Amino acid sequence: MENRRSQAGVPLSYRDCIRIHTLAYDALWSYRKIASTVNHTSPSTAHKVAHGLTSAPKTKRGRQEFLSSEERKHLVAVATKSAENRHKPLWEIALLRNIKASDDTLRKAFAEKGFHCRVACKKPFLD
Repeated sequence: MENRRSQAGVPLSYRDCIRIHTLAYDALWSYRKIASTVNHTSPSTAHKVAHGLTSAPKTKRGRQEFLSSEERKHLVAVATKSAENRHKPLWEIALLRNIKASDDTLRKAFAEKGFHCRVACKKPFLD
């Protein structure tokens, strides 16, 4: 919950917010009456606090993910299962799980789980 301010510029306490909410919905007071009673708030502040506590949760914006986190986890598990699978291209690993996706989508999905298609560096011999 964001901090609401009274007319004096002082942030309202959690207790004041609960009191405003209770007076608005349980006692059915007007916002003017609430404003004159609670810490000299304005009617608009009382309205914002009363409706702010009951607002619906915000939905996620933007494009939905093509692959869920479970599918990504399974793809990485299949890719790291054996040495043979580690050498397969990403699209073949996706076909093993019956997933049809573009190369870019698969590369991003693997990268999010920390799997980057790189050839391992040669380690020098310790003498």
